[in-house]
This record gives sequence, C-alpha cells and structure tokens, in this order.
Amino acid sequence: MMKNTEAVELEYDLSSGGHRMTRLRKTLIDVFTLRRQPLSTHDLLDILKKRGLTPHKVTLYRELDFLKERKVIVQVDMTDGLQRFEFIYREHHHHAVCTECHTIQDIELESEDVYLKKMIKTPKYFKIVSHAIEFFGICNACKNV
Repeated sequence: MMKNTEAVELEYDLSSGGHRMTRLRKTLIDVFTLRRQPLSTHDLLDILKKRGLTPHKVTLYRELDFLKERKVIVQVDMTDGLQRFEFIYREHHHHAVCTECHTIQDIELESEDVYLKKMIKTPKYFKIVSHAIEFFGICNACKNV
C-alpha cells in the first residue's frame, strides 16, 4: 500500500530525531494523516485490527501520548466522556457532531477571535490559553432517513 506524503514526512522527521518507527507508530501516523476527523481509542482499535494490528490498550495509549508530546496529534474532548484524537493539520477549529450516527465534521467560525474577544470579558489576572466549542445536532443523512 502506498503511503501518503504527509505520513512519510512525519515518519522521517521522527526517525531523524532518534525515535524508533514501529509498525504501530507508522500505522497510527498513516491513519491520522488520512482521516481528518477525531478518532476515539475504540475507533483506532477497530481501524488497527482491520490493518492486522491488535495492540494492548496500554500500548495504544503510550503511542498516543508519544504523538501528542511531539505535536502530531491533539486530544479533542466532545463532552461525551470519550477521549478523541486528531491530526494537527491546521489552525484551531471546531466540530459538528451528529447525535444519531456520531459522525464528526470540522467547522470554522467566521471571525471567531474578534467575536470571542468582544463577547468574553476576562479578568486581567486570567489568560485564556484554550477553549472548546462543539455543536451537536442531526446530520443531513440522518435527518433524511
């Protein structure tokens, strides 16, 4: 199977930095660079199984921590208790989550920074370093069923 360019570049960068490139690590990098939506550990275990890998959950979490520490992926919390992870491929964005089929789509808010700065008055002694805004509803496919 032909690897995508982003995955090859990331693998090269990590191995050049002295990190071992195990089959699991390479596969995770490939999955995250190909799938542009947040994936839960359950999703990842299913995908890995289809690719012939069955890592222990502890091993998977260790690899996810490794990729987070190297700023390859970011953890995304959707308020449903599931940890999800996605490839860091662009600036901060938000998600629309279908409550029926659980698909997740990326969305961008127009003029978000300007609007949020006007809307939120933070005390001078508090600096916001991050925020999460997620939208929950029913996607067109589920709405038309």
